[in-house]
Amino acid sequence: MNWRSLLRVRFCLPLGAVALVGVFALGQGPSVQPQSDVGAVWVYFTSLCAKAGDAGDCAEVKTETRPSFGSLEACSLHRDQDLSKNSNPRLLGSCLRQREA
Repeated sequence: MNWRSLLRVRFCLPLGAVALVGVFALGQGPSVQPQSDVGAVWVYFTSLCAKAGDAGDCAEVKTETRPSFGSLEACSLHRDQDLSKNSNPRLLGSCLRQREA
């Protein structure tokens, strides 16, 4: 091994290590905190679909107000009751989480 290759290794190895550490340090983004349900409500709405079981072509059924619930479980229970009351297989009930205004 001659002195030029030794000099090249001596300078390139630390520069490569610094570059690798920099990539790992800068590539790490801030940790994402899960959104809490504080200030959020679950809103129920119904849609009428073109074909039963096909959610690809649906239009929302307009109502004066949308029922809102404090939990997904309560909204799902309301959805199940509402859909069993209306025996139309083209109806689709949805519960979406929204922030309170």
